[in-house]
Amino acid sequence: MGRKKKKSLIDQYHGTPVNLGTGTSFVIGEPFTPTWEDLRYAIHKLWAYEYLVPILEHSDVPHELVLGSNRQQIEYLVPVILQGINRMFDTDKVNAGNTPRLLALASILAWYWHMVLRGPRPVYDPKRYKPKKIQWVIDFECPACHKIYYPPKRYVKAEARCKAYLKWLPRHYREYHKWEVK
Repeated sequence: MGRKKKKSLIDQYHGTPVNLGTGTSFVIGEPFTPTWEDLRYAIHKLWAYEYLVPILEHSDVPHELVLGSNRQQIEYLVPVILQGINRMFDTDKVNAGNTPRLLALASILAWYWHMVLRGPRPVYDPKRYKPKKIQWVIDFECPACHKIYYPPKRYVKAEARCKAYLKWLPRHYREYHKWEVK
């Protein structure tokens, strides 16, 4: 029997229907075109749920300015607000599993940025979130003659390959260059 794969938060809330107070309804993860009223609603909900202050904490924008801004100013601040939301999730100030409201508001902002302001498309691709196996390709060679050392295939980890190289190098100096290493 294989292990049961844990469902990510993105998969958990993907496909959740959301009804806004403006009459708009959408599904998280699916494309939709929010209106200016939806954007204003999302900004005011960020303020009401007390997310706006920590979102703008690392930017030069005071949170009072966002509430009293006109349409052009708010549209200019949409990427800054989205960047702040990402920072909150990345630094674990907010747990995404406990705040589906913030995910829904971020979805409104992201789709407004894409559909109306022609920003980047919000991407949902489960393959994108799989961890990648990192392989190091390290060329080991003698610094004097540039003879390449090929570690045995059984050494998979970079640390083991480096240790094997460090054992090979003094032996190579003694046998090949006839130098005595002390």
